[in-house]
Amino acid sequence: MNSIKKITYLSACALALFTAQAKADDISVTAPRVDKGEMSVEAKLNYDVDNNAAQDQYFSQVYGLEYGVTDYWATELAGELEKDPGADSSRLTNIKWENLIVPFKRGENWADIGVELEVEKAAQSGDPNNIEAKFLVEKDVGNFENIANLKINREFGPNAATGIGRGLALHTSYRLDEKFEPGLEYHADFGQSSDNLSFNEQDHKFGPVVKGKIASVKYDTGILFGVSDAAADTTAKLNLEYEF
Repeated sequence: MNSIKKITYLSACALALFTAQAKADDISVTAPRVDKGEMSVEAKLNYDVDNNAAQDQYFSQVYGLEYGVTDYWATELAGELEKDPGADSSRLTNIKWENLIVPFKRGENWADIGVELEVEKAAQSGDPNNIEAKFLVEKDVGNFENIANLKINREFGPNAATGIGRGLALHTSYRLDEKFEPGLEYHADFGQSSDNLSFNEQDHKFGPVVKGKIASVKYDTGILFGVSDAAADTTAKLNLEYEF
């Protein structure tokens, strides 16, 4: 597949899903990388602390199984458990099918690119389903790893929101050691395109993160601080991946 065909294919896949704002679940940044034949289990956890009881103690858990089908495509099936503020326990809220498509080999171009396509089926009656596309860009400079994710999503089904949801995630880290790579992350949820929300009505988070790999386990953890009124005061995240 030549470069023009790959770009056309990548764009078509993304546009097929560009058709809302789902509640943010896992707090992660996806790199455009696929390892053929590799299987992994993942756990993505995040917990909110806020002075507002309506946001305090929100807890999301996403557990998934991923497989690298080819050099350009990995697929994952995952489920999410959520505990809303004030609730006594977590409940299964959705099932996710994610597909990561990376049309070029790593380092082949000035920057590595890819797209992650996701379909989310609500597990609770009356909740909307969701489709999402993430555009992925990675550009390494020396020992610094820099990744950007641009997200668009749309709900469908019962009680679905109207309009297009939009989000952004930025990550930079320093390869100090394979086991310890400190960095910074920024996450933004701009809300529905039809809502015209102000900055403080949107969800913006920023803070220090650390990631690394110890034996067959990759970890990614950090503390993010809300920099807009709508964001939780503090969000703790822990993402784990075991490869086999």
